[in-house]
Amino acid sequence: MTIFVLLMTIITIVVFTLPFVYRSEGRIAIEAPVISNDVVKTVSAANYVDESIDKVKQKVLSRKNLSSLNQKYGLYPEMLDEKKLALILMKNITFTSETKDTSRNTWENQKVTVGLIVGFEYSDPETTYQVANEIIKQLLEENVRSKTKQASETTGFLTGELDRLKEELELVENKVAVYKQKYANSLPEHQEMHMASLEQIRTAIKDLGREYKNTQEELRYLDVEYTTTSASFNNGADALDPLSTVSALDKARAELNRSLVLYKETHPTVRALKRKVALLEKAPVATKENAPVRRNPVKTLALAKIKTQIESANVRLGSITSQKRSMSHQLATLQRQIVQIPQVESGLSKLQRDYDNAKAKYEDVKSKQINAKIAENLALANKGERFILKQSPEFPKFRESPKRTLLMALGVFGSLILGFLFAFLLEMLDPRVRGQATISSIVDAKLLAVIPYIETHTELARKKKIIKFFSVGMMVLIVLCLIAATVHFFVAPLNTLLIAPR
Repeated sequence: MTIFVLLMTIITIVVFTLPFVYRSEGRIAIEAPVISNDVVKTVSAANYVDESIDKVKQKVLSRKNLSSLNQKYGLYPEMLDEKKLALILMKNITFTSETKDTSRNTWENQKVTVGLIVGFEYSDPETTYQVANEIIKQLLEENVRSKTKQASETTGFLTGELDRLKEELELVENKVAVYKQKYANSLPEHQEMHMASLEQIRTAIKDLGREYKNTQEELRYLDVEYTTTSASFNNGADALDPLSTVSALDKARAELNRSLVLYKETHPTVRALKRKVALLEKAPVATKENAPVRRNPVKTLALAKIKTQIESANVRLGSITSQKRSMSHQLATLQRQIVQIPQVESGLSKLQRDYDNAKAKYEDVKSKQINAKIAENLALANKGERFILKQSPEFPKFRESPKRTLLMALGVFGSLILGFLFAFLLEMLDPRVRGQATISSIVDAKLLAVIPYIETHTELARKKKIIKFFSVGMMVLIVLCLIAATVHFFVAPLNTLLIAPR
């Protein structure tokens, strides 16, 4: 009984001295973006609700922010250690996520966070209410600030990256332009044109060869005609015709020109014709004074006509030779260009791949930069994914803990059990002999008689004094408990009287 009373006294004191704890909580709803992601793809990190919640929670639960809360509302003024203060306040602040099951099938487990319940626990109801509102206000502001900052940083980064890729793209474009300018005549797109030109030049060279042969045949015919005509008109009277020497010189010069077209100057035929021309040039030429007066006008006209044809044929041969040389040079140039096309195409393909890759990167980053800019504008206008205050924290009318009725009931039950256990333990450990059964078991013999314990007057007086003292103590304890309960429920809570307010 003594143990029960002692335990109940201790439990009663502890229960009634426990500080009250009040709780105030509010609800934040997470709304989807006003503009669908199918229309505008925002930055990927801004779409994850859980990451957004973790970011704002980290900011609110930072030591610096918790320390400012403590200083502003005087929560724990005696707590100077920021680390311990942060741990205490972290226990007082609670976050509970509200999820929605979006699974299409029973075996899937896809849950989306649609809300957040923010609570704060403290011993003073007014302070609890104010701090809960402050925390929710910080959460909402930090969410907008973090998303705006993230979108701005993303836009700035992508803009810088876009400028860098633009410079790389322009550099590759310049390389391609310089390369095409360097090998302008050997580009792959000109191959068909070069092949067609090559065939045309070869055909033209063949035509010039045939024309050259025809002209040579014509010259031989004219030479024969010239010789025949000259011989038909040459008789004794005409031996001194002043045109004979000139005609022989012209004929030798024509043959020399034809030979120079066909042979080099060191060729024996060319050398012989040069000596013949030199002898004819040194031979005396008949003049009007020493030449016979008699002339044959028909011969002169015929030979002059043939000579004109020979000179025209020689000029045509020279022109054909010049054209053939020029076309041969063009043919060689085209062949070199055509042979060079595969190598040029390989180098150009490499540059084109670099250009395509640079352009693809530029277009991709440009698209992301545009989306990031739109996401930034949405964040500034608060049109993206946002936190909305669904339910403001309410002033706590009832304490959250301790639940004294439950604690007292548990205390009574526990005290009874502990009292019985303690009494049983004392009985088991007490070495004194109590009753005839114990004596019989010790001496292993039957008792002849039992003499009862005779209390003396002194023992009886002491026993009455103990009972009286215990009764008075119990009465005093009951009165004190009743007074404490009356003061607690009708005057002021005991925790505010016995414990200094924080």
